Amino acid sequence: MKRKGVLLLFTIMLATITVDAQDVIYTSNQEEIQCLIIDVSPAVIKYKKFQQPDGPVYSIAIDKVEKIKYQSGKIITFDKGEVIEKTSGEKHMLKEPQKTKNTFGWHLGLGGIKIYGDIDGTEWMISTTIGDTLNLSLGGQSALMLGADIMSLGSTLDDYAFVDTSNTLIEITGWQQNMGYIGFTAMYRQYLNMGNNLFAEGGFYGSFLISADWEGTLTLTDSTGQVYEENFRDDLRDFYSGFDAGLTFGLGGRIPLDKKDKWHLSLEARFNYGLTNIVNKDYFIDDYQESMMFGFFIVGVDLPSSSD
Repeated sequence: MKRKGVLLLFTIMLATITVDAQDVIYTSNQEEIQCLIIDVSPAVIKYKKFQQPDGPVYSIAIDKVEKIKYQSGKIITFDKGEVIEKTSGEKHMLKEPQKTKNTFGWHLGLGGIKIYGDIDGTEWMISTTIGDTLNLSLGGQSALMLGADIMSLGSTLDDYAFVDTSNTLIEITGWQQNMGYIGFTAMYRQYLNMGNNLFAEGGFYGSFLISADWEGTLTLTDSTGQVYEENFRDDLRDFYSGFDAGLTFGLGGRIPLDKKDKWHLSLEARFNYGLTNIVNKDYFIDDYQESMMFGFFIVGVDLPSSSD
């Protein structure tokens, strides 16, 4: 009799251990699946039925599961793309990365530009841009950024003076070059956080010249001391090449503007480094080089495209 009691107690303990040594999936339909978890991915949970440990592997979509309770006591709860993990009474929020969406937006930018190369005495000058962007999702947390801009660029030059053959002093002051371009940009954008609010991007730009001139004040002082002064503005489109191209890099962020997380305010610092000679080679001396480097602080808005 005593032996039977011990055997019964041992059987009950074994059954208790067996029950505790299983995982449980709690579905959205309040169903409990007694199982052995094989794998948990961002989209699917794979498991074997507890009663068939050597049987087939089953799958259930994450969006149909409320939580998992492991045999160790750890609980993972799924709530609208967030994973809440409980271990020994502690909670940890593990938010899964959001998928990138196709977005379309508009922006304004203010910055500076400098012309470099064989030209001397140039200074940084204010530059502006206005344009739009289209971000095409590449899957995961990456996108292809395509942009079109109308840019106002230019540079100031040092004052210049010389004496000609008739002993007339010629001075040019307030001298600056102004150029207008239509630019196109293609960049790879990588989002840096799970909410896709911070990003870095890099790629190439190409731009077409639509206007160019220089302006300043011309002062002539002849040998008798007579002074003549006038403001000038001359067209320079024949002087400059019709196309410019180079590298572009940017760092920025996006701030949600509505509760549905559709409209975003975008902020970015972008730098462009020209690789081509912007001077018309047929117009000027051989081997003369001018190139541009310019950057903008850009503010804009974007929203999902209609396909989203």
